[in-house]
Amino acid sequence: MLHAFLLTALLSAAPADGTLPANGAPTSDADAARAFLAEHGVTLTTAPGATLEAALYVDLAEGLSRLPPAMRRPPGGPLEVQLHPSVRPYGMGAPDAPGDAPVWSGGRTRFHLYGVAPADDSPARHTQVLSPRAHARLWRQRALVHAVMQRWEDAEAFSAQHLWRRIMGWRRPLEQGLHLREIPRNVYEGAWLRPLGKVDAAFDLITFAEVRFVPVEALAPGRLHPAATLGCEEPTRIRALDALLFERGLLERPPPPPSCAPFEAWARPEALEHLEVLLVAPSGRQAESLFGHLLLRPVHRDRDVRTGPGLAPVIQLAALAEPRRAGLRRVWRGLTGGYLMTAFTLTHADLVEEALHDQQRTIRRYRLNLQPDASRRVLERAWEAERRGYFRYTFLSGNCAFLLAFLLEPALPPTTGVRFRGLWLISPGSTLDALADVRLLTDDGPQSLLSYVPGDLEATGEQAERAEAKRRDIEPALFAPLPEVAQAAWSRALQDVRAPTAEQRGQGYASLARLSRELPPSADAALHAWWAHAVRVERDRVERARHVLLELARSTVKDPDAQGAAMGDRVAVRQALFEDPEALAQQALLIDRTEVERLHLASLPHRPDTEGEAARRREAEATLALFTQVTALQADLNVQRLHAHSGARLLAEDAAAAQAEDAEWAARAQARSGAWRRGLGFGLRGGATPFLRLETAALGERLGDQRLHGLHPSSEVSILDGHMDLTWSGQGWPRILSSDLTLLGLRTLARKAPHLRHGVLDHLGFGVALELGRQPDRHLPQRLQASGEAWLPMGAETAWHRFSAVGLGVAVGGLWGPPLSGDAGVDDRREGATSAGGVGPRLLWRTRLGLSDRAPTALRITGVAQSTWLGLRAQDLPAWLHELEAEVEVELPLFLGGTMVGMLRPGATVRIDGVGEGRLRPVASVMLRFEPTH
Repeated sequence: MLHAFLLTALLSAAPADGTLPANGAPTSDADAARAFLAEHGVTLTTAPGATLEAALYVDLAEGLSRLPPAMRRPPGGPLEVQLHPSVRPYGMGAPDAPGDAPVWSGGRTRFHLYGVAPADDSPARHTQVLSPRAHARLWRQRALVHAVMQRWEDAEAFSAQHLWRRIMGWRRPLEQGLHLREIPRNVYEGAWLRPLGKVDAAFDLITFAEVRFVPVEALAPGRLHPAATLGCEEPTRIRALDALLFERGLLERPPPPPSCAPFEAWARPEALEHLEVLLVAPSGRQAESLFGHLLLRPVHRDRDVRTGPGLAPVIQLAALAEPRRAGLRRVWRGLTGGYLMTAFTLTHADLVEEALHDQQRTIRRYRLNLQPDASRRVLERAWEAERRGYFRYTFLSGNCAFLLAFLLEPALPPTTGVRFRGLWLISPGSTLDALADVRLLTDDGPQSLLSYVPGDLEATGEQAERAEAKRRDIEPALFAPLPEVAQAAWSRALQDVRAPTAEQRGQGYASLARLSRELPPSADAALHAWWAHAVRVERDRVERARHVLLELARSTVKDPDAQGAAMGDRVAVRQALFEDPEALAQQALLIDRTEVERLHLASLPHRPDTEGEAARRREAEATLALFTQVTALQADLNVQRLHAHSGARLLAEDAAAAQAEDAEWAARAQARSGAWRRGLGFGLRGGATPFLRLETAALGERLGDQRLHGLHPSSEVSILDGHMDLTWSGQGWPRILSSDLTLLGLRTLARKAPHLRHGVLDHLGFGVALELGRQPDRHLPQRLQASGEAWLPMGAETAWHRFSAVGLGVAVGGLWGPPLSGDAGVDDRREGATSAGGVGPRLLWRTRLGLSDRAPTALRITGVAQSTWLGLRAQDLPAWLHELEAEVEVELPLFLGGTMVGMLRPGATVRIDGVGEGRLRPVASVMLRFEPTH
């Protein structure tokens, strides 16, 4: 104990730069340090040519004293530290260092110590603020910590714990990928405290422990910016390491949570109510937006602090892709991991401008049911990822959905993880499923991590569509009591305000303003509502016009590379920002990145517009000017005669109605997405052949599906979505009766909003598919075909709960297999196989009738008629093949204890294959299918 007392006195008296008072000569201080080391089983020896100095004893003793008392005598017996005369980075060897720089010898009995190379040759985080002596002192202390921690790691295997491995996403060989060594998800070099940490999870833990117990700020107090301290940069790893040590009894008491003033100012955890996951609706504009997009939003209670809603932070999870569209190259790089992905902090106003205004994508909200401390950990994790986290982006697996789950996991209990279905496809929907499957223990029992929040953040187009419907409902009551001449004037003006050109709409609004003043006072309430809804419709046109001008500004730049930094430079640019607190503070004030881009594009040289571009630009600018005119007309009416009516109340009522619609929709929707579905069915084909149906899908969501975690009901996406029918004759093995597999399919019934429909194409949806299948009743049973069609929806209700749609398209592909012979049945085929290629028209029908407002119960009717002209065929094949398939199916949810556990689907199918000369072969099937939802 006397040695420990003397060592404490020595350390407290040592100058801040680490120099010794006796210039390295043996003193009682060095003796105390030597005795302190010996007391804990640490001895120093020298290799030939090396000389022990008093300062080395003091430095190593100081390093040992920084460890908790229970850790200072590691398992494995005495520890010999041998000093070498050569110089190495960090004063230590490394596994990949040359043979003359070993780390250990004699197993783990002798640790090799070297002279410390200058700071320029020892790249590590923030050590540049140290003096040369302090730099050497730092690495000698860390070397001792390294040796001791290696012994503890060997004995306790801390790095094998999920609590540690999930921080950097360590994966063992062949775990979730084709790799032959242990690798991390985080690929950023700067994520490691020194390069050795990225070798494997064990070195990650050991090198972090070096810094945890010997941080730079301990030897250079006050020289680091607060945001550069370890508590700010690595709170998650600090928590995990401390928890592992405390669990093994190596810490006397639970350590306090990491402290970081800049983080506190950014996250405001004291005012945090909860966290929300935001699902940005899928978009057909870009292939990478096909499944939608996930973000994380903190929700604060601003009782004492007045913060505008537009300034609230939102955590964006996205790839560092090109700042301009790159066509197929962008898609290819997104599929093959050619981009890096990270976290960004942006303002809520920025999100609104980008998603709701520019991209016209409504946002669904889900609450994370976390305790306050866990919510804080999620924000700490996002703070870290924004500064030190870069991940390989792949469209189908390593995407925003994966990164969200990756950020959330360290905030969950150690034994709780986010588990995805399937092997490779990770979509926003499957991530929401996985989060909802996580059960957290609360005082009230198990609770799901995720729950839907009614009240979507609506795109201006969706708001305008509802406003258009409401003003059409108002219009008959406005002018129905008027004389016939006045009614005709109103009809002409209303027709004008829905015209495609801003000039004609302006004339219509001017006429309506004059006609509005002639209405009796009894029409004021309806008149006020009509103008309010009209302005909302025009606001949507304004946002679309702003998008057109932005697209023109991007496409007409003379030098496209001037639009932004190349992808390879963007990491360096971002990291330089985090090294400059003033620049980072200015970046935090950026509310609207889209507007900044507009200003930047305006400063660049542009080529002249083409004739078509000039016409689009004139119309967009006229639309912006018209909005000013319309709001001025509305303001005059409000001041002159409508001042008794509140616009705020009208908007509040509209928002309440929209939220009620969301809640009603959620009540009849099933929770899960269509990711990684599987099902089982039994049926009878042709009245005589029983069969077993096996169904699987990487992703399968059909038109009209009402899914809390899924795509919009107007869209259908199929990826590896298929079924196989097996039958057994009573002898031998079961045989495949038929099969169908949609390799990739996309259909959408979404059209332009009613106020934007001015041509035939504006009323149509579209579909494409690539399909492979075998049907025994087909003349040639095997087929691979690609198809495309246009869809016309009819009678669609809100959220596509009920709808009918007809599709017309074309299919091209090949057929093969042994053909049918004459009028024989499907089991009588000719000898040998043949093949043919063909093309032909397709006629399709889809109907969905929702049968309940409280459950996802529905009647579905589907049909497809296809004719194929066999342009490439053998001589004995007919020129045309004709097929017709119709199916009727009922979807019945099954509940157990109030929880939906599956979907029961009874149905019937009729197939007719015609081969000319009046020969038809109708085959009917009845079947009962079951699909579990958990």
